Amino acid sequence: LKFSISRLERYAQCPFAYFLEYGLKAKERKVYELSPPDLGSFMHIVLDAFAGYLDEKNIKWKDLEKGQCAEIISKLVDDKVDKMSGSILSSSARYKYLEERLKRILLRAIWLIALQFKRSGFEQVDHEVAFEKGGKYPPISIHLPSGEEVKLVGRIDRVDALEGKDGIYVRIIDYKSGNKDFNLSD
Repeated sequence: LKFSISRLERYAQCPFAYFLEYGLKAKERKVYELSPPDLGSFMHIVLDAFAGYLDEKNIKWKDLEKGQCAEIISKLVDDKVDKMSGSILSSSARYKYLEERLKRILLRAIWLIALQFKRSGFEQVDHEVAFEKGGKYPPISIHLPSGEEVKLVGRIDRVDALEGKDGIYVRIIDYKSGNKDFNLSD
């Protein structure tokens, strides 16, 4: 058996919804609109592209200035919208306004991330790290009492590290754009 963390969360939320999505592979009819999940996916793509840009240019998060962040975000968003031919974001003045609003939201999010790096001493180690067969790390294997084995696969959005006097501290980051409650015991 092979599962991702997202699939297990989906099953825990609603087994029937899990069955519809992954068993029957039912899909909602596509409507030409921009839904919250679409916005979240778009923002995630830009956050990853931003981290990749910093890697490529050998720029540290802690060295960023707010104006520099705004320039990079504007370029990345414009590039992503241009590459999405027929994108809803380029379909009307209303969506053009939404594109500019997304840039402001992303700037606020990325600037907060940069401030965390400036104040914490953590450094980005990697981003979009796959743990799966053939990925950077193997899947997480769990042996069930029945003798079956479950393999958890997925991606880690960002990995940061801080070398302290007591050892190395690792921070695992999962980007979320919606309102999701966080419960440490979960």
